[in-house]
Amino acid sequence: EQFLLWRWFKAADCVLSSLHLLGSTRPDHLLCGACGLSPVVAYAAFLLRLVGYKRTTVVFRESTGCVERPSPAGRWVAPVCDLFAVAWEPLRRHLVEGDGHRCAGVCAFVGRVGGAETASCEHNALPVSSHQADSEKETFALVTTGPAPFDAFMQDIETPEFVAALRREGLSAVKVHCAVAASVGSGPVGASWRGRQLLVHGGTELRVAVLDPGGSDLAWFVRRARLVVGHLPVELLLEALSSGAKVVFVANPRAAQHHEVKALAEFLSRSPSSCGGPFLHCCPPLGLRGALSQGGLRTFPVRETPRFGELILRYVRPALASSSWRCSAAL
Repeated sequence: EQFLLWRWFKAADCVLSSLHLLGSTRPDHLLCGACGLSPVVAYAAFLLRLVGYKRTTVVFRESTGCVERPSPAGRWVAPVCDLFAVAWEPLRRHLVEGDGHRCAGVCAFVGRVGGAETASCEHNALPVSSHQADSEKETFALVTTGPAPFDAFMQDIETPEFVAALRREGLSAVKVHCAVAASVGSGPVGASWRGRQLLVHGGTELRVAVLDPGGSDLAWFVRRARLVVGHLPVELLLEALSSGAKVVFVANPRAAQHHEVKALAEFLSRSPSSCGGPFLHCCPPLGLRGALSQGGLRTFPVRETPRFGELILRYVRPALASSSWRCSAAL
């Protein structure tokens, strides 16, 4: 009960702070992302608009991980925003044509694939030479469990089929990123995964290294790996696809917000009508062997059409000549 009272107190304090910030700065445009404070600030701007104090244009950029349904922040902001930018066409259709969660303003697509503005993927994608060429990418596979332990998946990679798939891809090394203590070979007593069977099946031709889960820059390895297998958050999943890596996504049910990234991966593994994917393979924890044997992946577009910044400039261009721009942040 005390916790609930404290939450209501903090919510009221946030509303008052937002009203004070917007009232003192009087912004012409308010840019919001999919975070918890966005609805509070957006409704504060809407309240000031209702009382005739200031007409502030509210622009909301939905999370890239939301494919078919808006985020909780998006559901709250949709009725009061002027421009609602989404990354995926199914979500735009839901906000424009679906029942509930209707967008009061303009709902615009700023994604990469499946947009109504693109008749084919060739218009949306960069040339193949703009992607990181296979010769420039290092010959290793990145295996990651995500931010939580994933025992079933780690057991599935210690199979002869997994090693055979690595050889078919021309890979000679595996870098393992575990959320728990791990090592290669005998390892320390506290290590929960040692990769012994992987070493047995790979022999001397396969090099296996374990990354430090706390000190390694996972994004650096994602960009350089030729094959990425396992669970990735939304931003790293798109990073891997944009770099030209082959991705086999295995959802970790113990990871935070795994439903969101799983829905995104399943959408990308299907064939969008406008692009004829798929862009990655999506499989259950024990279905890795079958997914690795599949082919036919399509190159993922590396830029958005139109870009979010270009969309904002086009939307607010009439006001640029008469308004002075200032950046304000509420911590």
